[in-house]
Amino acid sequence: MENICKFIPQNPVPEIVQTLHFVYETKQPAVATPRISAVYSVHLVVDGQATVTCNGVERQVKKGDLFFFLPAVSYTLQGDEAFRYMYIRYIGIRATALMERLNLQSGNFVLTDFEELIPRWEEGLALSDGFADLSSESVLLYTLAKVGSRAANPQRSAGLSDAAQEFLLIKKYVDEHFSEADLSLDRLSREFSYNKKYLSSGFKQHFKIGLSVYLQTLRIHQACALIEQKHTCVQSIARLCGFSDPLYFSKVFKAKTGLSPKAYMKQLDT
Repeated sequence: MENICKFIPQNPVPEIVQTLHFVYETKQPAVATPRISAVYSVHLVVDGQATVTCNGVERQVKKGDLFFFLPAVSYTLQGDEAFRYMYIRYIGIRATALMERLNLQSGNFVLTDFEELIPRWEEGLALSDGFADLSSESVLLYTLAKVGSRAANPQRSAGLSDAAQEFLLIKKYVDEHFSEADLSLDRLSREFSYNKKYLSSGFKQHFKIGLSVYLQTLRIHQACALIEQKHTCVQSIARLCGFSDPLYFSKVFKAKTGLSPKAYMKQLDT
């Protein structure tokens, strides 16, 4: 099979998983110098072996293994001569929720023994380009469903305390409104009629991450996705991600990714 790359039509609806590329890679690419992932991506090894690092954690992958890259995470990839893989790149608020639901993080980015997925992925790539958006999304969701099924980790939403349910609603509100510049602890406090201190400590207790850090992470992930989609105006990107001050946005972006927005754009072009 020859090298295949299908570009997925853009969909403006942020609540869904939006696939960007569905690729069968045969050119044995090597990424020896750490690069920053701009979007989510899931990779399925078709043949050969490779060494993958993610935020400095090194893992070996072989035929049938899945490995994931998350936005704003550095990675390297070194394969042998037989190394071949397919991958799907994707973004969206639901993508973030799915990664959390499956507990897929930079520390556990490799999952082994999913060789049965290879025919399904190949079938998806073989469909007409006119349906690349449908085929890529269906393959992605099927893959994530297989990962969830393999983990056999039942959902815990039933039986949660009233406080836990309320904080899930608060998190959902943040996920849906993070691009609004006035979204803040003050606004959430007014919206949900909670004391700011209680809201802040409760959010960290339930989700193991501070509210301000979580909000910044969502905004920077969105900025990475916009840059990936060839947005080049830093001021515009800042505004679309909920930052009213482009200079502050650039400072936060560099703190999260290790690169300024302009340097990040330049890296993607190399």
